[in-house]
Amino acid sequence: MILHCAFYIVKSGDDCDSIATSHGISVADLVDFNNNGHSYNWEGCDKLAIGQGLCLSEGTPLKPECGPYAPGDWKIPPECPNKACCSKWGYCGLTSDFCEKSTGCFSNCGYGNIPSRKPSNFKRVAYWLDNDNGLYYPIEKIASYDLVHYSFATINEDMTISVGSNFRKFLDVNAKKIIAFGGWDFSTSSSTYNLFRTAISSGREQFATNLVEFMDDYDLDGFHFDWEYPGQIDIPGIPAGSNDDGENYNELFKLLAKKAPKKLKSIALPASYWYLKDIH
Repeated sequence: MILHCAFYIVKSGDDCDSIATSHGISVADLVDFNNNGHSYNWEGCDKLAIGQGLCLSEGTPLKPECGPYAPGDWKIPPECPNKACCSKWGYCGLTSDFCEKSTGCFSNCGYGNIPSRKPSNFKRVAYWLDNDNGLYYPIEKIASYDLVHYSFATINEDMTISVGSNFRKFLDVNAKKIIAFGGWDFSTSSSTYNLFRTAISSGREQFATNLVEFMDDYDLDGFHFDWEYPGQIDIPGIPAGSNDDGENYNELFKLLAKKAPKKLKSIALPASYWYLKDIH
């Protein structure tokens, strides 16, 4: 298994001292992690460039992912996922360090146009946490919400679904009832991280069937996924995700749309492009 280094993209105003200090390492460590051709285009601290990728720890640096420096046999330089900007050094992002032509943006440069259309109305959504500790909030006190997410159901090893001790109380809520899966702990725990990965791949058909049956059995209005995060390689304590996670996630949604066309469907999306790039 390839162990990637802690990776960093140089931003405007950065120098080796500020980068090292903000990440709890010395400048000597920073230089050592990137010397001897270890990091692409590393030429020392006096030649840092905006958009350049650096290692902040031992390990293999990430290869350029777009533009002319991207590895692979291609005729047209690859673009970034989700139409993000490609920097001159071949890395993807959404900030000015990647998108401004003045910093050497290679493709999908600029910021496009903000849509002028606005929703005619908004929905009020709540997450209700089913537990018995100090965070418990009585479901009967929830009012004035259009949708309430039961947080969180569990995906079991056999792709069946389990819920907590207060699930029956949730069924009495006066709102659209949504069954939610995921959260940080479920997505990253060493005992459960693999369950989303299985549910979108080898267990996809079984999980989709079980989820639709579960929603029908309890007259639920839809489902919500909060997977943190598909395809990620830098979450401590668990193996790196797969490059196929995003596509497999999409295939699960297609299958559920076919099996349950009238149910509400939603996912939680990360604000950071780093975690968004593998969601298609």
